[in-house]
Amino acid sequence: MKKDEVNNNTKNFGIVFSIFFFLLSLYLFYSKSDIYYSLITLSAVFLMISFTYPNLFYYPNKFWMSFGYLIGSITTPILLSIIYFILIFPIGMLLRLFNKDVLDKKINQNDKTFWKSSAKLQTNLEKQY
Repeated sequence: MKKDEVNNNTKNFGIVFSIFFFLLSLYLFYSKSDIYYSLITLSAVFLMISFTYPNLFYYPNKFWMSFGYLIGSITTPILLSIIYFILIFPIGMLLRLFNKDVLDKKINQNDKTFWKSSAKLQTNLEKQY
C-alpha cells in the first residue's frame, strides 16, 4: 500500500470510530447514563488524532481489518449455506418432484436437430445504425 493510502485509511478509521463513540454517547445521554461524558471525550480525542497524527491508528486499523476478515471468513459460508438449504435446495427438490425441466435439458431422440427456433425479429439486424 502507498503511504497516502495508509494515511487515508488510518484517518478514516479514526473518523469512523469517533462517529461511533459520539453516537454511542448520544444514546447514553438520552438513556440518562453518566458514561456519556467519557465517550464524548474519547470521540473528540479520536477525531483530533485522526487529523493530526493518523499514523497512530495504523496498528489498531490493521488489527480491526484482520478481525473483519476473520469474521467474514466465518460468517460467509454460514450465510451461504443457510441460503442454499432454505431457498435453492427446496426449489430444486420441488422441481424434481413435479418433473419440471426449467432449462429444457431433455433430449428428444426423434428430432433431426436440437436447434431451438426463436421468434423472428421485426427489425433489420444488418443495418442497425
